[in-house]
Amino acid sequence: MIVLRKYSLSILIVSSFFLLLQGCLDAGSVKTQDKTLPHPITYRDACNVEVTFEKSPGRILAWNVWTRDLLQHIGVSEDKIVMDQGVGSSTAEGWQKAVASQNPDLLLYMSETPIDRSECESFQALRSSPIKVIVSDQTKLEKVAEDMRAFGLLLGVEEGGNRAAGELTNTMQNVKDAVRRLPSMRVAWINGYSEWDNPLKRGVLLTGRQTLTHDILTMANGENIVKDDFLGTKANITYTLKEFISLEPDVLLVRVDPGRTAISGPIDQYPEWGQIIAVQKGNVVEFPREFPRVKQLRQELIAVTEALYPELKNKIQ
Repeated sequence: MIVLRKYSLSILIVSSFFLLLQGCLDAGSVKTQDKTLPHPITYRDACNVEVTFEKSPGRILAWNVWTRDLLQHIGVSEDKIVMDQGVGSSTAEGWQKAVASQNPDLLLYMSETPIDRSECESFQALRSSPIKVIVSDQTKLEKVAEDMRAFGLLLGVEEGGNRAAGELTNTMQNVKDAVRRLPSMRVAWINGYSEWDNPLKRGVLLTGRQTLTHDILTMANGENIVKDDFLGTKANITYTLKEFISLEPDVLLVRVDPGRTAISGPIDQYPEWGQIIAVQKGNVVEFPREFPRVKQLRQELIAVTEALYPELKNKIQ
């Protein structure tokens, strides 16, 4: 009998830790010329471009839900945030017109998957306009916390940014302490199947190493069994079922859509899934498709840790 454990998000109440942003941070953050005044402020982004602000942006175009949620999480008021409304265009001129039509002071793009050169080139077309553009690679938890502080300072919600960053950093340290002496677990994080009804024919999509999900898994003392980005995107690495079975994961973490189960379909159709050690032991844990979510990163980091080490359940804050 295959036993699935369903990830259930519980709200944890912890003390707030406030961090003061002092001096100059490394690339990918803000620096200020005056400790008593937050302006002018310069941010070096993921495309290695320095963006300088004389005043705090009043209207922010959030390129995706991740960006919007981080801004809301640190306390930016909703009336300052506008979501991308079909800004994409096949030409640089089209992009500029579409962005300008929404009248933002700042276009902000944050991503929990790697920023590649083509994305930087695309956003470069917008940098010649009066609108400020910042691209942030948030594939590390430490970078997420750093950006919470940086954009809190830039956007006039420094207390909220420091609070959110402090809480996340505190949880990260608690997780590190909890797993320090535990054996590492070999983990496969399944994002999906290239063809749900025939995974044997097409393959299994696993989380790559250059993602925030990988960083969460690593911090929880999991060893991502994906070795090379040899096929697929950096976020989704494709393995045939035979290749996947040969990796012998101890635990399967699976993103699932509402109304679906993690692997019952593949097991029913392809008995080969039963050869996987994690399946035999019932070490299969479901997570929602939208994982990770920036507003719940602390709880999700704890949930991943508990999925790998059930004995730590309710022992990490």
